[in-house]
Amino acid sequence: MLRRITNGCSACRQLSFAGPSSASFSRRASPTQSDSTTADQRRWASSTRATLAAARSQRHPDGLKSLQDHAGWKGKGRVLGTAGHGTPPTIELAKRQGYRLASTQSTPPTPPTSSAPKPVIYAHEDLLTNTARQDEAENVPPSTSPLVTVFSPVPEPLPPTVLSNGLPNPLIRWRPRPNPTLADDLTQYQKLAKARLTVLVTLTAMAGYAMCPLDPTSATAAMDAFAQSLQLTLPPGAAIDIPHLPSTAPSDTAFSNLVLAPVTVGVALCSASAASFNQLVEAPYDAQMARTRGRPLPRRYMTPLNAATFGGITGVVGLGTLYAINPLCATIGLATILLYCPIYTITKRHSIYNTWLGAVVGGLPPLLGWAACTDSIDPLTQPGAWAMFAVLFFWQFPHFNALSHTVRASYASSGYRMLSVLDPPHNALVALRYSAAMIPLAFAFPALGMTNAIFPWLAMIPNGAMTWAAWRFWRKRSERNAKVLFWASLGHLSLFLVFAMACKKGLWEKWTAKDEEEVVSEEVSAGVLGRS
Repeated sequence: MLRRITNGCSACRQLSFAGPSSASFSRRASPTQSDSTTADQRRWASSTRATLAAARSQRHPDGLKSLQDHAGWKGKGRVLGTAGHGTPPTIELAKRQGYRLASTQSTPPTPPTSSAPKPVIYAHEDLLTNTARQDEAENVPPSTSPLVTVFSPVPEPLPPTVLSNGLPNPLIRWRPRPNPTLADDLTQYQKLAKARLTVLVTLTAMAGYAMCPLDPTSATAAMDAFAQSLQLTLPPGAAIDIPHLPSTAPSDTAFSNLVLAPVTVGVALCSASAASFNQLVEAPYDAQMARTRGRPLPRRYMTPLNAATFGGITGVVGLGTLYAINPLCATIGLATILLYCPIYTITKRHSIYNTWLGAVVGGLPPLLGWAACTDSIDPLTQPGAWAMFAVLFFWQFPHFNALSHTVRASYASSGYRMLSVLDPPHNALVALRYSAAMIPLAFAFPALGMTNAIFPWLAMIPNGAMTWAAWRFWRKRSERNAKVLFWASLGHLSLFLVFAMACKKGLWEKWTAKDEEEVVSEEVSAGVLGRS
């Protein structure tokens, strides 16, 4: 029986045991053995098994040493039989068989001592410089979870915050929130509105407004040339009729600023509304990601009712401001809000094509700015509007794909179906594909009468830099290359739009014409004064 007990422990197979030295031992039980010897043998076997079990459970050298002291013998790897197979041998017989005495005096079995429970130390207390706590910890690595203690067993599940009847659980005691100041409220509402994203959206809408042609006939002339080129490929008798809608591009600077100001305010409010509803839907998932768990709703700084009220007010006021300009602007603003939330927000958890849908949302602000200037986004008469849309649409992929690669672990843990999570090589390839597509897109601007011929060559600087970063990211999908592409995309958009506005067709000719008129007027006035 003892052999079967010791089979599971390799260290214990190196031990052999013997009982009290005063007893008589043999390999087989003798028929003339007294009852007292049998009782001693059973007590010795029972205590040995108990000590062996304690040693196997502790797996500690001290346990094995106490086991050796209790047994009294160390052998060559053999274990002598006990109850049912005879009594242990005498000292002389054990010596003749090659066993050696480990301890001349047998010690009583030491029962396993249960140490006193150590004090509970939570993870946040491990950071304190307390020597008493450090001594009690005994070099045990601290817990990484604020809910699981270091020395205590796994805690019981926390009680639910809401009961089955929908009422708050009275057993939950929340930490009292400090009285917020006005600055704290402004900071949290900025986070709710995604202030940095809102600024970017507003600037792209202003760029679309600024890129409207100073000469309304430039876009029309470009489309007429395109129609004439197509006319050559059509059969005789067929004709292409392109309607020429009058452009409402303002020539007066005061009127231009009067329109630009409400466009800026309306776009900013609509963007804040869409961001608020987005966080309202994604609050449970934002709490699971380190990048978004500091937002107002996961932090319980404000209630969902506050977020919904803020989103509703900003949306209504923003759409009303855009409607005051023209109904087309209000329609594009409403489409932006609905596409971003709920359509794009819900699609993120169901399909990888949410990135393409989000790119459509990102391309709408330039269309809105263009519509505020011309009251039309007809692709036949206003192709420049869709060229600006294509710029923002293409730009979204290298920018967002690089960002999603750096936080793909958080997206995966929260259940978002992102291309960077499900297919990282394809994610990098898409970023490279749309980065390279920006190069030929720049040549479409002078062809559509939006800029002069210098712009495509100036745009090669940001286009080449972002394409090179995307190529490196495609070759090696590392965190460093993804961050390089992310920052390269931010610099690309700024330079691309600045170069486009600086090379706008008719801009420098207008200033040159003004200078020539001033020179002529000065010469005329000088001649008149000379005659007099």
